Amino acid sequence: MSEPAGDAALEATRRALLFAVAVSIVASATVAVLVASTVNEATAPGWWSAWMIGAFGALTLAGSVGTVLGAVAGRRIARVAAVAFVGAVLVYPFAGFAVMDPGRPGTIPWLLTAVSAPSLAILIVGGWRWTAAFLSVWTVVVVLSRTVLGGYSLTGLANDTQALLSAVTTCAVADVALRTAVHVDRAAARAAAAAAAAAGERARLSARSRAAAFVHDEVLAALRGIADASPGTVDAVLGQAARATASVRAHPPSSDLVARVTALAAEAGATLEAERRPGAPAWSPEVTDALVAATAQALQNAQRHAPGADVRVRIDVDETGGRIEIADDGPGFAPEHVQTNRLGLAMTVLGVPAETPGMRAEVDSAVGAGTRVRLHWTVDEPAPSPSAPDGWTVLTRERIVGSLFVVTQTAVGLAAALQAGVGGAGAVSLVMLAVIFLLTAVVGRAHAGVSRLRALAVVMLLSGCVALGISTIPAPISYGSAWFVTAAAFVAVTLALRDRGGIALIGGGILLALLALDALERRADLPQMLGIGTRVATMVGLSVVFVAMLRRLRRSAEVQAERRVEAARRTAWDATAHAELVTHLTQVEEYARPLLERVVRVGAVTDEDRRQARAVEGRLRDGYRAGRLHGRGIADAAMQARLRGVDVVLLDDGGAPGPGETWAPDFAALVRERLETAQRRVVVRILPPGRFAFAHVVADGRLTIYPEAEVPTPATSSPAVPSIGVHGE
Repeated sequence: MSEPAGDAALEATRRALLFAVAVSIVASATVAVLVASTVNEATAPGWWSAWMIGAFGALTLAGSVGTVLGAVAGRRIARVAAVAFVGAVLVYPFAGFAVMDPGRPGTIPWLLTAVSAPSLAILIVGGWRWTAAFLSVWTVVVVLSRTVLGGYSLTGLANDTQALLSAVTTCAVADVALRTAVHVDRAAARAAAAAAAAAGERARLSARSRAAAFVHDEVLAALRGIADASPGTVDAVLGQAARATASVRAHPPSSDLVARVTALAAEAGATLEAERRPGAPAWSPEVTDALVAATAQALQNAQRHAPGADVRVRIDVDETGGRIEIADDGPGFAPEHVQTNRLGLAMTVLGVPAETPGMRAEVDSAVGAGTRVRLHWTVDEPAPSPSAPDGWTVLTRERIVGSLFVVTQTAVGLAAALQAGVGGAGAVSLVMLAVIFLLTAVVGRAHAGVSRLRALAVVMLLSGCVALGISTIPAPISYGSAWFVTAAAFVAVTLALRDRGGIALIGGGILLALLALDALERRADLPQMLGIGTRVATMVGLSVVFVAMLRRLRRSAEVQAERRVEAARRTAWDATAHAELVTHLTQVEEYARPLLERVVRVGAVTDEDRRQARAVEGRLRDGYRAGRLHGRGIADAAMQARLRGVDVVLLDDGGAPGPGETWAPDFAALVRERLETAQRRVVVRILPPGRFAFAHVVADGRLTIYPEAEVPTPATSSPAVPSIGVHGE
């Protein structure tokens, strides 16, 4: 079974966790076989034990299947097995009480306390809340069962509390891994979408830029031809003007959606209602072009099929999206009878929006009832952070596990001390309790990370204390008397959570070695020894594996974030380039198109046309070379000067605008004054950074340096009222 491509990291994490469930169960089952005497003494009917063994076997199968057929197949089996395990836990009080010997206290079976692997399976198939609910029910069932069957022994208390703590710790780390995987998948999806959108927009922008360059070349050539027209070149000039006019008409001049829809409505003679609420953004070229194309087609359909009808256009935009509605009171039609290959309605009005993310189109019409076309679009909302969708952060989980650790191990440590007495083993239990809490606090508070040297020091100190503790308690040690060995494993788990997995493994290995040495040197209870060792190895090993998984997922998330940033940079570049392109096209539409159309319509070139052609050509060229000199009224003043016959050259060599350019308004006023009074020629130039002044103006041979004294470059602040030096040429 194939896995969804969009959830690759999540599915891989689930598959790895299911495999960890299988490994944990196999390890625990091995111990169960070796601890057969303990299992046989437990109070449970045979059918219940078979039920539990079947549930564990199904969980093992789920982990094995998941590695071969994928996490989806593994989860399906794990879901059935988890339900079976939960059912067995709920049934146990009735099953156990039914076979208990009234005259002899009993114990609960080991199968009931092996809860880490089933809890992890429930987390994978159901989530953290179901896992928390199950562990709460399990705790109630275990406490009730032990109480009724004969009460708590020290071994039972240590086993149950550490089983619960192990399950909670394992699930907390696994849950962080799952959430990190979700974050990686979402980041990958966003990066892929952004990259695809950026690539598409770059392709469109490239095509538009080439077309715009052609438009400007055509227009500038036509304007120059008009300006220099002579009786022998009029025909060629008129042909050039006709081609330029056609190229201008083929390219929309603005990226403003409301402006373009307004222009379409005016051209079609439709009634317009437009509302732009605060916060409405500038839509992407893809969305704008799709909406304009669909609106234009709907208006053309109304003119063609409902001539003379009242046509109304309404556009509403806000920060979340918008709506365009084109309605007429014409004869209408039956939409179901429209062929799917109709270019107008099916392909443009309905088809283009359907292929644009976040957009949809609706056509409502009936014979004799007019036609209403609705276009809707929405802004993509950022995906919610997957780190804590239920409000539980990683830090919250750490605090929960830490609190549970303190409560349970305090109870076990005090119980061990009371049972052993004030001196000897009892004092050892209290000392171990203090040492474990101290070392856990030292490691746990280092959220920024634990140095390798400090981590080794913690392991060495912990190992020395555990060795001393084991040697001072009577042999053979039991799960209850040696409770601190398993508790010490949680210190190693904490080191693993602080990215010290290798040192955590060293710590776990030392604990296992100490148990083995004690078994070799003194009388040992092998089942108890194996039970302690299995829990230590499982807890430390799984925590190291899970943390390594988290580290890999986080690296993947960083890679996806870098890709997303790069895609965002490309998108921003394209958006800026497109805005610049639209500005130039708007200039062509506003100034060149009326002149070209008039010349083509009249079929002749007048002196006034020549003057206007020179002025418009200069204005369009200013858009490329004048930069900041194209604003603050300078462009209009320059065009008026050109219409009077003044030769105007505007140049901006000052580089990118810097913050706090307080000189610009005063300088613009100076330039406008020189343009208004010049008679022959004006040259305005913003100088490159590092020159002796910001700019200079040469008007009819008179040089004006701005400002006169040497000042900082435009990228720095400057005097609010600089001086102006005037020199003769």
